[in-house]
Amino acid sequence: MSNYGSRTNSEGEAHRGDGRMPVMTGERVVGCTLQAIEMAKDDNGQVIPGRAVVRFTQPNGSTFQQMYFESDQDWAIDRTNQQFLHLATKMVTEEEYYAAIGTAASFSDFIAKVSGALMPASQGKGFTLKIALRESNGNYFPTFPNYPNFIELDGTMPSTLSTNPKYDFYEAPAATSADEAMEETADEEPAF
Repeated sequence: MSNYGSRTNSEGEAHRGDGRMPVMTGERVVGCTLQAIEMAKDDNGQVIPGRAVVRFTQPNGSTFQQMYFESDQDWAIDRTNQQFLHLATKMVTEEEYYAAIGTAASFSDFIAKVSGALMPASQGKGFTLKIALRESNGNYFPTFPNYPNFIELDGTMPSTLSTNPKYDFYEAPAATSADEAMEETADEEPAF
């Protein structure tokens, strides 16, 4: 039962004061729509050179963003190309994709061409995404896995998405306060 002034809702989830919905993670997040493929912008709307974003709206109203960064490293360019081809083939054929993007003159030109090819083709389509968590400096953030498969059209049977427990995490570990850690170790036998 909910109580007025409770920190949590009737399902035990914390209320959020900022009005944003948490990004849904999991092997199959169904019902996502593609909102943008564009160069990232700062708080003033200015383009951030060398950074692009692919943005999806999830069924709970949250926004999932996958960032891509310009690089001069072959492995990074190859990974970006692989991820965008995987994304594209859920909307257009591989031949249509390559015909539309051609050879890009720069990272921003590549993003503009991909957006021009995929945004119109994505209209009216729902996507199932695989969104895992990755840790950086003790913080967890939602992301596509490093390699496909991470997207399919809603209703794809059989699904091509799967979890590798070695790499795919969908929930951040519970934070332990210093007091809780001290209580847990106080019950253990001392190691001599």
